[in-house]
Amino acid sequence: MKRLNPKTGAPFKMGDAREDGRLFWGYKLSLKMKKDGFYKEDWLKPESFKLKYGKNLKYKKLDYQNNTKKYLAKNKKWFNANIDKHNALSKKRKTAKKQRTLPWLTKEHFEQIEEFYTMAKMFQMYTGQEYHVDHIVPLQGKTVSGFHAPWNLQVLPARENLSKGNKNVIF
Repeated sequence: MKRLNPKTGAPFKMGDAREDGRLFWGYKLSLKMKKDGFYKEDWLKPESFKLKYGKNLKYKKLDYQNNTKKYLAKNKKWFNANIDKHNALSKKRKTAKKQRTLPWLTKEHFEQIEEFYTMAKMFQMYTGQEYHVDHIVPLQGKTVSGFHAPWNLQVLPARENLSKGNKNVIF
C-alpha cells in the first residue's frame, strides 16, 4: 500500500517534500512491503535529487512550477530578441495547417471544426483555465502528419497540450 501525502491526501509524487526537506523519488523496485503494509520509498536530499535527476522531465516540470515567473521573463526576453524567428515559425505552422486541410471537406466539416474552437472557448469561460484545440496526429510530425479535419481534433487543457509537444503517434 502507498502512503498518502498528508498535505494532498493522495499518494506521494516525485518531488514532494517531507518535513526534513528530503524529496520523494519513488517506490523501491523490489515492491516488497514493509511490516506495516506500506511499500518502501526512496527519499533524497535536495542536492542529490537535483544532481541525480536534474535532467529528468518531471524534475524540470517541478522546477518550472516553482519558478514560473523566471521562465516567463526568459521567454519574453527571447521573444523580444527573436521576433523574426517567432514570425517565421508562426508562418510555417499556418502554412502547414493550410496544406493539411483536405480540399474535399464539406461545409458541415468546417462547421464541426469551428465547434471545437467554440467548445475550447466555452470551457475556458466556465473553468477559468486555458484550453486548446489539439491535433491528435500532429500536422508536422517527424514520421507521420495528420490532417486539419474534425476527426483529428480534440479539446485539451492548454497545459496538457503544451506538454504533449509534437510527439509521434503509434497506431
